[in-house]
Amino acid sequence: MPSTFAAQADIDPQANTVVTEVAAQNQEVQSDQSVALIVGERAFATMDDVKTKITNQDSHISNIETENATLRAQLETANHSLETATSLDEVLKSKEELKDSGLSPDQIKELVGQQVGTLRAGELTDTNRTNCISKAEKAYGENFIVKMQEQATELGLTMDDVDKMAGENPRLFNKTFLPTISQPVAPAHAHTSTIRTSNFQESNSLPEIKPVLSLTSKERTAQFVRQLEALQP
Repeated sequence: MPSTFAAQADIDPQANTVVTEVAAQNQEVQSDQSVALIVGERAFATMDDVKTKITNQDSHISNIETENATLRAQLETANHSLETATSLDEVLKSKEELKDSGLSPDQIKELVGQQVGTLRAGELTDTNRTNCISKAEKAYGENFIVKMQEQATELGLTMDDVDKMAGENPRLFNKTFLPTISQPVAPAHAHTSTIRTSNFQESNSLPEIKPVLSLTSKERTAQFVRQLEALQP
């Protein structure tokens, strides 16, 4: 028999099993102590590591929010510049300024395209309205605005409504406010006669006729014969 407990434990299978189990438990405890927190698939050794990570994440989120706020401000400035542009030249100038604003080419292209379309639509509206005013003045004279006001009131429209109609739908404006102009009737063509008038002209060239009472019987007979010959075709 071994003289020491250690020696006895070395040769005792049951004792060896106990030692192995205790060692495994101690290892698990040490492993648990090395991991303070597990988030998702990430493990942090200490709470300080967790705090550091959270601080870094907060800082990153704050930076992103600041960048987004800056981009939004630049976009609002660009929109304001385009909305106040009154001509295509100013739009093109704004486009050049936008290149340094941090906006992407696609964003700049979209903004400029929208403003160009708005300007062109506005120019067309102004042209339509000007043409309608000219037609109304031509139809009603110098006091055309009074006539327009009377008609608008009868229809339950304001003058702003009239302006909108003239700018956006000039055909409807013409039908609503301008008098209907009837088409002039073409004069009937005179019928030309194809009847020859030579016979009538010839009949007018009758030989000189003397008074019947001054003629002798022979002369009257000869004159009658000449008249008959002249009337023949």
